[in-house]
Amino acid sequence: MGSKIKLFCFPHAGGLSSIYYNWKEHLNNDIEIVPIELAGRGKRLNVPVYKSMQEAVLDIYNLMKPHLDGSPFAMFGHSLGTLLVYEMIQKIQEIKGMNPIHAFFSGRLPVHIIDHQKRHILPASELKKYIVDLGGIPPELKDCDEILDMFLPIIRSDFKLVETYEFKGNTKPFAFNISILHGYDDKLVDNQRLMEWTSYTSKQCQFYGYQGGHFFINDFTEDVVKVINKTLSTLILSTN
Repeated sequence: MGSKIKLFCFPHAGGLSSIYYNWKEHLNNDIEIVPIELAGRGKRLNVPVYKSMQEAVLDIYNLMKPHLDGSPFAMFGHSLGTLLVYEMIQKIQEIKGMNPIHAFFSGRLPVHIIDHQKRHILPASELKKYIVDLGGIPPELKDCDEILDMFLPIIRSDFKLVETYEFKGNTKPFAFNISILHGYDDKLVDNQRLMEWTSYTSKQCQFYGYQGGHFFINDFTEDVVKVINKTLSTLILSTN
């Protein structure tokens, strides 16, 4: 058996790297998970939040760089994380000339479909209601204003990255397979437009739907990880 596949995982807006910690018990032994902690939260609470996508990409590349040692790697991102995966693929190609062996894009339409909402400038009360209604807050924290207020600057910063994102559209289709994961009841995703992801690769594009909303990955964790295990383990077998 060759090297383990490193699986870089990127969180949703306001998310911490810890959302992926429980995946470890479900992932195959030949997959090493590398959760990415964005600035301003978790283990990097004292690092200023990002002011631009360019700043985010440079910071994340520096986090990933020690792990880009020539061993095979894959990438998974949910919602904002999907946008970051797309940008990091470009950055790693530019600097290292390397590609992931697979990319998983979850909970988001293709990145050329721009999100023009202005959630990052909503009043605090409206923003809190929005994120609670979306389902990203644990039930026990829904009425805890102190904790919600602590996360609002992070969430605003992350939403701003999404809502001010500029798609360059000058890249070639990926030369590797991709997987698209989505919730059938996700209010942020027009399921009819998901098929546009097929234009992002010259290889195969697989779709996986789940009976859930935007945060289906929390409700169907084992099912999502099964897809990852099957996909990446097949690639390991084909390269050994």
